[in-house]
Amino acid sequence: MSDDRSLQSRRNALKCMAYGGAGTLFALAGGVFTPIELAVAAADKQGAARLGKPLFVQISDTHIGFNKDANPDVNGTLTQTIDLVNGMSEQPALIIHTGDITHLSKPAEFDLAQQMLSGLRTSELHTVPGEHDTTDATVTEYFNRFGKVSDNKGYYSFDHAGVHSWRSSMCCNSNPVASARWARNSSLGCRRLEGTLGQHPHRGLCPHAAVDHL
Repeated sequence: MSDDRSLQSRRNALKCMAYGGAGTLFALAGGVFTPIELAVAAADKQGAARLGKPLFVQISDTHIGFNKDANPDVNGTLTQTIDLVNGMSEQPALIIHTGDITHLSKPAEFDLAQQMLSGLRTSELHTVPGEHDTTDATVTEYFNRFGKVSDNKGYYSFDHAGVHSWRSSMCCNSNPVASARWARNSSLGCRRLEGTLGQHPHRGLCPHAAVDHL
């Protein structure tokens, strides 16, 4: 790509990111994950395609219900992210939300978030709760909408495209040692591993998420 085209792509990406980070696309080629900002991938589709097959998109910190100066339009931010994902020429097989779906764990916030996320053109949506999703003592609001896959435990694993993935959040877990042991045992013998673990699962090695791979 020429310098002019690269600069233009970056400008387009910055326009897409006006509300904040839209998310991260993870492409898979030769057994190697490569992350790229979702807005950058949308601005430079040819460059993104060279990274490999789009395996999943990771989003976080949507904070539905927040309306302060830092982001007065969180609904618009999530809508923008959904539009970027749905506009991809090759759809990722799954979406992973790594925490803080809502801002205050209110029923109306979860209802709106669930309605908006249902607009994603994907067959799989995986989530882990962040600390803002667990402000109610029993985590009832999160589990009522997103807890089925984990049997309301807050951690679970699944396999996709030859990659074993696990999700665990200490935000709703009273026994973090046991869940860490579970994550380790779940990963034994896996050649390709991707996972999220921590009290703040949406912060870590990659933008907005802790994503480790072997």
